[in-house]
Amino acid sequence: TPENNIIGVLKARATLRLYLGLSLGFEHFIYNDNRHYRDYSTLRSTRTEQKIFLELYLEDKQRRGHYN
Repeated sequence: TPENNIIGVLKARATLRLYLGLSLGFEHFIYNDNRHYRDYSTLRSTRTEQKIFLELYLEDKQRRGHYN
């Protein structure tokens, strides 16, 4: 069937450094899908996810400060 689709994606992330290579973070993800059918009704769906994570950064001592 002929249709028009509109899709939107938003992924926001924030981290807070706690101590040296240890960080605490939050991530919010939104996926929005709107489908407009010519002969039928409109279908709208939204999916959201939230994540809280703990991140540990371990740097290679041989490459310290040389990541470019």
